Amino acid sequence: MVVDGHTHLYDEFLGSEGSDVEGFLQGLSSVGVDKALVFTLKGLYGECRRWNDVLYEATKPHRDRLVPFCTVSPHDGLEAVQELRRCVEELKMPGVKFHPWLQAFPPTHPGLGPIFEEIAHLGIPAVFHDGTPPYCASFQIAYLASQFPSVPVILGHSGLNDMWPEALRAAEKYENIYLSTCGAPFLALRTIIETVGAGRLMYGSDFLLGGIPWMQVHLKLVDLLPIRDDEKERILGGNAVELVPALNASGKCEVRSAKCEVRSAKCEVRSAKCEVRSAKCEV
Repeated sequence: MVVDGHTHLYDEFLGSEGSDVEGFLQGLSSVGVDKALVFTLKGLYGECRRWNDVLYEATKPHRDRLVPFCTVSPHDGLEAVQELRRCVEELKMPGVKFHPWLQAFPPTHPGLGPIFEEIAHLGIPAVFHDGTPPYCASFQIAYLASQFPSVPVILGHSGLNDMWPEALRAAEKYENIYLSTCGAPFLALRTIIETVGAGRLMYGSDFLLGGIPWMQVHLKLVDLLPIRDDEKERILGGNAVELVPALNASGKCEVRSAKCEVRSAKCEVRSAKCEVRSAKCEV
């Protein structure tokens, strides 16, 4: 199973045409992507609750393929904590996306402390835009990750072109940091594999941004990596499933616990805390 771990669903943005959910799904299918983690785009500019609800409603009929993440802003204080809890517990959004650059907060914002305490309590991952100063330097986000070692923190762009060595160093230092193919150059991806291994890298494309060609580019970059096929499978989907067990939802396999540890594309489970109804789940 191929999972795009970094996508945005929107109808239009700054004068550019987006897509409805049916077109979005067709785009994924056209390049062989089975499922996707889906983030808001407009919600990164404000009105988090409104746009979280819009994303929830758009993806609700398609949760077998689309798994939505919410967003919150530390500028909203206690309301952000409450909104995060609502999204995870009521709307079943199993993760949260932050964009400090667009949302205009540094990773040291005092409001992030209570939010991350709630993230740790809920047992969900956090995705960050990174690679664009002043608020999205990879080391800045790594400091926050270091304060909450139980929270998986995904650097959504692995530092992009200029900061990928910084992102890689952060992943070396903190085991709860994961990296993404989204926007990272091939040299960065190859060095990441050589340094921290395939188990810390996830496929992502930023679709709809960049369109179908951008998805194809990132898939090709993974294909060109000089690694075994089972390692490519981890990057293309296995690692995402480990971090977000909701991606396993299908008629064949139901995973009830976020503590499930999946070791292969055949859904081999090694944790007694994970209840799996079918050993034939295809990841």
